[in-house]
Amino acid sequence: LRPDTVDPTLLRTKLVSDIHNRLGIPSLSANYITLYINDEYMGLYVLTDSFKLSWVEFEYGEKDTTSLYKCDSSHLTKNDCYCINENDEMEEDTTEWDEFINTLDNANSASDIEDIFDIDQFLTEMVIEFLIGGCDHYQEGHNYFIFKPKNGKWLYLSHDFDLDLSGKCSHPVYTMEEFLPDNNLINILILQDPTRFNKILQDVISKAFNPAILFPHIDELKTLIKPYIEKDKTYDENGHYPGRLNPNVDDFSSLEEWEANSEFTTVKSFNIYSFGLKYWILIRYRYICRTYKMECDPIYMDNNYEYSIDKDVEYKGRIYYYPSMYKYIEEYGEQLRRK
Repeated sequence: LRPDTVDPTLLRTKLVSDIHNRLGIPSLSANYITLYINDEYMGLYVLTDSFKLSWVEFEYGEKDTTSLYKCDSSHLTKNDCYCINENDEMEEDTTEWDEFINTLDNANSASDIEDIFDIDQFLTEMVIEFLIGGCDHYQEGHNYFIFKPKNGKWLYLSHDFDLDLSGKCSHPVYTMEEFLPDNNLINILILQDPTRFNKILQDVISKAFNPAILFPHIDELKTLIKPYIEKDKTYDENGHYPGRLNPNVDDFSSLEEWEANSEFTTVKSFNIYSFGLKYWILIRYRYICRTYKMECDPIYMDNNYEYSIDKDVEYKGRIYYYPSMYKYIEEYGEQLRRK
């Protein structure tokens, strides 16, 4: 059960979960739920699965797996690897895990780890994170699990998406080199030869990450949750917002900010500011299509595509950019946002 109060839209976790599910890779589902305690309405929440032993049993039929690891401060290298087995009985036995990490460290090419690591699944996750600005996952070394099904290959399992797309100040124009961490795994699977990564990138753009798919889905979700969002942002009979036990926490967004940030307007948020959801998707889509010379939807590639900004709630502070943005503006003449 997640309040996702850092996301002004309450849409990001659901959208990224749905992208994973649309692509058919191992993932969690996300839906919405209203919470009542002693008949008192406490608000709208995001309900997600969790990567636990019970999830493995449900999805893979393995009871009490010994090969599910939660990673934090880890980039899957021997010198940067803090991953804990979810099965308490395996806390002292790290033989299998150590062998896996050593193999990754010593690999010189993808072929060296193809037999033990699901590379296409990992690259699909890296593509998703690259597209959604998912810096709160492998890039920062947390919010992911590693799991090996019985008689299968190791899998990378990502979760916790409320800061993606980009609820965390990350401008939608950035290169692969600006985004990905510099380590052996990324070097041998992507940077040395990006062919495989680029092919998956094209596939994900076509099937899941494009405005023609995501914009209508956002509209559907907004229609679904709007009555509850309105209720969450209306004082109760005691003059309090539902479920807000600590009114001093600065993570509240108004109804107007919810509406605007779900569309194209950047608003202030708990993380300084959050880009307009549709705006971020649109600009990221254009940048990827142009940079990788893809054939993309001309409706959304048109710099004259019209959208509105709610000036009353727009964030007017400083926006932080990657250096690549300036080259992009110069090359394509697209004014992305005032500085």
